[in-house]
Amino acid sequence: MPFVKGHTSWKKGKKDSHHSKVMKNLYKIGKMKPIMMKGKDNPAWKGDKVGYHGLHKWIEVEKGKAKYLYCSKYDDGTCKGRLEWSNISQKYLRKVNDWWVLCASHHKRYDNETPATCRQCNEPHRSSGFCKRHYYQLYYLKTKNK
Repeated sequence: MPFVKGHTSWKKGKKDSHHSKVMKNLYKIGKMKPIMMKGKDNPAWKGDKVGYHGLHKWIEVEKGKAKYLYCSKYDDGTCKGRLEWSNISQKYLRKVNDWWVLCASHHKRYDNETPATCRQCNEPHRSSGFCKRHYYQLYYLKTKNK
């Protein structure tokens, strides 16, 4: 429903939650600033244990959205599809210089040209980051112990 002049806000008369009150007070006294929550200072920071999607979000924050850039690998005028961030080494480490922008068709071509290797044992794999054995050790056993 669009806003109509004269309507009251949905929040009018409702009390703030405890969390929002605490955050407002921290901002007022200068103990909490948005910049403090960025990168390693964020309590949810995972470092090198970040997942595939989290790493792509991180590179988007660091270097910007790929759709505003151009395809880096092939300059032959055959670019098709949207622009995406692609990992050069295919080890998916948190290094800013290990990423470049490719269009969707060239990204697929590049990933098929260069075989990906495991972060721990350098064996080839098809998933992002780990071979079958290390993927099982890291993810399956971790969820089983919970």
